Amino acid sequence: MSATASDIRLILLGLIVAIFSATTLSAKEPTIVPNQSAQQIQKPASTATPVPLASSRPTIANPHWQADACKACHTKTPTKRSLNLRDNRSEKLCNRCHESISSHSYIHPVGMPVDRKMLARMPASFRHAIATEKGRLNCRTCHDLTMTCLPKRAKEKLTNPRFFRDGPYNSRTDICYLCHDAKQYQRLNPHDQLTKSGKIKKDTCLICHEDGTRLENAKQFEDVDFNEKSDLSKMCTGCHPYQPHPGGSFAVSGKGPPSHLVRPGKSFTERMAKQAKKNGIVLPLTPGSGEIFCGTCHNPHEKGVIKTAAAAKGAGSKRRLRMQQMCANCHDK
Repeated sequence: MSATASDIRLILLGLIVAIFSATTLSAKEPTIVPNQSAQQIQKPASTATPVPLASSRPTIANPHWQADACKACHTKTPTKRSLNLRDNRSEKLCNRCHESISSHSYIHPVGMPVDRKMLARMPASFRHAIATEKGRLNCRTCHDLTMTCLPKRAKEKLTNPRFFRDGPYNSRTDICYLCHDAKQYQRLNPHDQLTKSGKIKKDTCLICHEDGTRLENAKQFEDVDFNEKSDLSKMCTGCHPYQPHPGGSFAVSGKGPPSHLVRPGKSFTERMAKQAKKNGIVLPLTPGSGEIFCGTCHNPHEKGVIKTAAAAKGAGSKRRLRMQQMCANCHDK
């Protein structure tokens, strides 16, 4: 059956629309090639809020560990006399790609001179990297870019894929402490709340509590405020990985271990109030939501901090439990 002139016009019109649509869609996802700077990429104007979908990210030609990608960073073959870099400042060179795919501002600042004490602490290879850029901290301080260029070092990608200088490291923070004093970054113990003479360490209280003055005048749980407003257990799980209780392995009806971080029903709350009075303890719930949180069963305070007898009970006890037979405060035997 032969096509009419009208059919042919419709087919041609469909092809034109398809080609136009494909061109428009591809324009939304710019492709970055090694010889193209971030300023040269023409990004379409848009008033819509960007959505972090994988399909909307620009395609990046990764030059690292690629034997034929020299032109990404070099204008021509590097020599001992000159590396022929596209930019002598490594942060500008690196950001030709990295600025387009992710924000590095949260990782580490660059471009500033380095303190003498820090210079004395860091390894010689780090100092040399800083000296090559006139004493300024730069991307090459921590990343050994040369490693990714030399064929004889290609195997190092298996153990040090991010090409950390003098790596590999067991932990990413290990490289941080080559320059920074580890003692200054030790995690504070929020349970260390009293001095040797028995005075309250007010700075420690502020790890969890928002207002020290209000804390001193508090007479009941509702008078205390916290830095975390909605989920009080987050103040604990930042250091203590949470496992459903008891013991993290106790199964209920074959459904796995129970999670106690929920809002108890009316019968439970009535029993808790009755048992708390009977046992001379407090069983606080999250203000507002009424949910159980870690502090419902555990007393996070050091013995001697809380003066009210019921609220002080359990401080310094085994597992910091408000009483050792906790389960019966909510559950029938």
